[in-house]
Amino acid sequence: MNFPESDEIALNFLSILHDLTKGDMASQISLYQVGETLGLDRESSLRIAETLMGEGLVEIRTLSGGIGITETGQKKVTPTEGGEAGEKAALSSSAVMTPGDRKAVESLINTLKQAFDSMGLDFDGLADLAVDIKTIDLQLTSKTPKTAVTRECFISIASRLEKSRSPELKKRIAELLGP
Repeated sequence: MNFPESDEIALNFLSILHDLTKGDMASQISLYQVGETLGLDRESSLRIAETLMGEGLVEIRTLSGGIGITETGQKKVTPTEGGEAGEKAALSSSAVMTPGDRKAVESLINTLKQAFDSMGLDFDGLADLAVDIKTIDLQLTSKTPKTAVTRECFISIASRLEKSRSPELKKRIAELLGP
């Protein structure tokens, strides 16, 4: 498959389609609705959908613009590594988190919450950590969670963990942030 990795909008479009159809290949949704979620006009939405159709990632279902995700499209937006979410997952470079990003972030945030009391940070450090965790939680409630916001919060959390008793959490954050 020769999908242009530099075309983040197309990947985000595919990811939003996957989310809105809950990954169900039998479901369909208007390509214009997917585009609206990304702030695209009708012409741009159509152009991106056509590109994705040409790659076999999306298929047209109705003449009025109903589209659905294909099995190949699902594989593109869903991590293929085996193992637990967050195990060897690095955040993608797309503007909006992919489903794989979301799983990895949720896993790591849950781990951070469980370890919160045992980190050995002072009050101010814990307060700042709580704000970063809450910011990431808020991003996860969005239909289009921003990768950059989440990445910056994890960078902040990692700097706080320098003073903590949790070097393994800092290592997991470094893996999530990638090279």
